[in-house]
Amino acid sequence: RKLELPNELQGVVISEVNPGSLAEEAGLRSNDVILAVAGDSVKDAAAFRDAVAKADLKKGLRLRVRGEGGGSHYVFLKEKA
Repeated sequence: RKLELPNELQGVVISEVNPGSLAEEAGLRSNDVILAVAGDSVKDAAAFRDAVAKADLKKGLRLRVRGEGGGSHYVFLKEKA
């Protein structure tokens, strides 16, 4: 899904957040835009999936996210021990 972003921003739109998922626990919401994973920009869903697949979620993963209000913030995803 495409979302109107300022020209300088690219990212991946979250279409749905599953109840009880790591994403929900971290505070991610539908229509948030993931701008970066572990400090690396993501331009499409394939790049996002690759970055997450390489991550060790037991150690955690930092995402830079743009919320619906337009500001960006960081979210940390980590599997429970």
